[in-house]
Amino acid sequence: MSYLQIPTGIPSFQKAVISFWFRVPKASIDAARVQPIPDNLEGDRNDYFPALFRTIPLVTFGSVEAAVTDYGDGTGAYPTSPSYIGVDCSRSRFTALWPNQDSLAVHLAMPNTMTFVMNPMATDGRDPPGEPQYVHNLQRKDAFYMSGKGDVPYTGGQSSILDVTADTWHHALISFDLTTPAVMRYTTANPTAPPFEPTTLMLPGGPTFMWAFDDVDKTDYSLSPSCAQIYNTQFPESPVSPPAPLPLKQITTNNLIEVFGGAWAFTATWNPVPIKSLDNPIGAPASAMFVDNVYHVEMAEFQMFTGVTLDTGIESNRRAFVDDDGNPVPPEREPPTVDHPDGQPAPAEKLLGKWPDILLHGSDRWSNGENTGTTGVDFNVDPPEEKPEGQFKPTGEIRAYTPDPSLQPP
Repeated sequence: MSYLQIPTGIPSFQKAVISFWFRVPKASIDAARVQPIPDNLEGDRNDYFPALFRTIPLVTFGSVEAAVTDYGDGTGAYPTSPSYIGVDCSRSRFTALWPNQDSLAVHLAMPNTMTFVMNPMATDGRDPPGEPQYVHNLQRKDAFYMSGKGDVPYTGGQSSILDVTADTWHHALISFDLTTPAVMRYTTANPTAPPFEPTTLMLPGGPTFMWAFDDVDKTDYSLSPSCAQIYNTQFPESPVSPPAPLPLKQITTNNLIEVFGGAWAFTATWNPVPIKSLDNPIGAPASAMFVDNVYHVEMAEFQMFTGVTLDTGIESNRRAFVDDDGNPVPPEREPPTVDHPDGQPAPAEKLLGKWPDILLHGSDRWSNGENTGTTGVDFNVDPPEEKPEGQFKPTGEIRAYTPDPSLQPP
């Protein structure tokens, strides 16, 4: 299969803005949907499916961690996925709610594990004061997962989905900030009988994630299962006042929502760490490690900015990437004029205050893996010089296509 990769990756980061166009053939979606589950991961052992299970990757980056489970039989080290943006075709998990729908999804893998501080609970489910505490290490690697599917809990309301249509151009604009800790409070009191305490309660503040799909802000319950607000919603039959709503852009890691059995109350904290992208390959649509997961896709205008964020709900922000007619905004600097003798920055560069770290623009550059972002070109010398270690290495045949991407019908 064909792919591009930077073998040594890029400097590790906690904030990013990523924009690109993609089109997925129906044949690729059909193939991803029927990827079999290995026999040894059937049943209770499916916490860690094979990496990129029933997923069409569009870009992969960061580290691959050993997922240590707590089954206690010495066989718990399963492979995990890297950080990726892709199309989730695992409809078997959501058949009843979203049959035959495939969604844009983002997985952000962390190199740390969770820490839980647990307090013994009294028989009525209330915390007795002054009890000793101890720390439990869950021993499972952490990750955020925004599946592109979700709805308001307990309401049966209309779901939100970033529906990827086959053979159609789509645009993804993604922004995240993983610099703030996330804290969740648990209790195992029965949520359907007195004292009606919630089983989980996310506290305000934490990492954030926003995205726009096809020039529409989709920062809502489509961030499930990592949408923090879904763990801060009171059961409808409870007379207890519901907790204050959290910003829908606030997210939580998968392991932070892991619930232990027994009569315990506990507080779980996720402490931020960078995505380990340094010395780990970045690939489009995947790196060499995941060549068996590469499906045929078409991509264009890939821009990745690290260390910055933006609000995808502001239309003028989206206009730096998609114009009013639904076409790509070229990531090109404007030539000098009388009023601006030094030229004008590209729209996204002006918005975010920097040139992209990674930029793949133009068919020839895609074919050759030519990265004209700051990780691929040294702009501090005159004339600028290419950084060989920051260039993509192409493997296989990477071909141009027509027509150019657009949200307008062909």
